[in-house]
Amino acid sequence: VLSDQSKFAEVEPLLQEAITIRIGALGEDHPDVQLGRVELGRHYQLRARYDEAETLFTKAYQGRRARLGETSPAVASSLQDLGYLAKLREDWPTAERRYREALPIWEGAQINFEAVRTRGEIGFALAKMDRNDEAY
Repeated sequence: VLSDQSKFAEVEPLLQEAITIRIGALGEDHPDVQLGRVELGRHYQLRARYDEAETLFTKAYQGRRARLGETSPAVASSLQDLGYLAKLREDWPTAERRYREALPIWEGAQINFEAVRTRGEIGFALAKMDRNDEAY
């Protein structure tokens, strides 16, 4: 809610504190800790603090993959976060790679709306790289 009200300065310490509390209560690997990292990473992303967002998204991805397994939709969601961050940076090869990594997870979990959206993101990245013949 604070993010929506443009009170960004108030959001960051609260999100950081939430992560610290979650780590203390649940342990470093817990999925709720990873969710906190994603929330703070998205906050940084909104502020164009992309390096900090990437660090948090990467930690969340690694933690989710280690705890939940490589086929978890939460892992695909982390890959989407990394892909979108690459898209914001106009790093099209990385965006394509991350979205391609997420796609089989969404398909395997039969989460079709995410699979369709991910195909669109792959197509967009390919078009940005002038590889229209490969786009979906």
